[in-house]
Formats: sequence, structure tokens, C-alpha cells
Amino acid sequence: MLIDKGCLKKIMKKQKNDHIKIQKEVKEDIVNKPAHYNQGKYEVIDIIKDQLSSQLYSPFEGYCLGNIIKYVLRHKYKGGVKDLEKAKWYLNRLIDEDKNGDKIGK
Repeated sequence: MLIDKGCLKKIMKKQKNDHIKIQKEVKEDIVNKPAHYNQGKYEVIDIIKDQLSSQLYSPFEGYCLGNIIKYVLRHKYKGGVKDLEKAKWYLNRLIDEDKNGDKIGK
């Protein structure tokens, strides 16, 4: 079986591109600085810390709000609609807690 030179060049180019992609993935620090949390000027955890480090929120409210912020800000880079649904779940839970007067941690 003979392989056309053009076909061989395409295969070799794809292998090279795949290799470069793998190298980039290996270099990414998925624990300390995952790409889906670092798409803007500020890291998501820094935004959450800045907005929720006060006595205004109970620990449970801060937990829910932190997750809402996290899932909304990363949805385009990681989980898509599933992340928005997760944010919605936490928001609905927070609304239910507030409506029922549950001030856990306050």
C-alpha cells in the first residue's frame, strides 16, 4: 500500500499539532491555576474573596454565592450550560433560604 505524499504531509502535520497541544496541556497547572478560572484580568477566586470577605453574609450564604460566581464566570470555558444550571441550583437554594428566613451562620 502506497501513501500519497500530500496525505503523508497532512498526517505528519496533524501529529506535530497534536504533540504541541499535548505539551501545552502538560504545562498548564490544572491544580493551582486552571485556565477556566483565569480568562479575564482577575482570577475567579480573587473575585470571590474580594466580594464575600465580610460579615454581611453567613458562611452558608457565602458558600452559595461563591459557587454561583464560580459557575457563571467559568461556564464559557469549562462546563457550558451545565455550569449555568449548577449556578441556578445554588441561586434557587439561596433564594429558598432567604424566603424561609433561614439565616444559617448568622
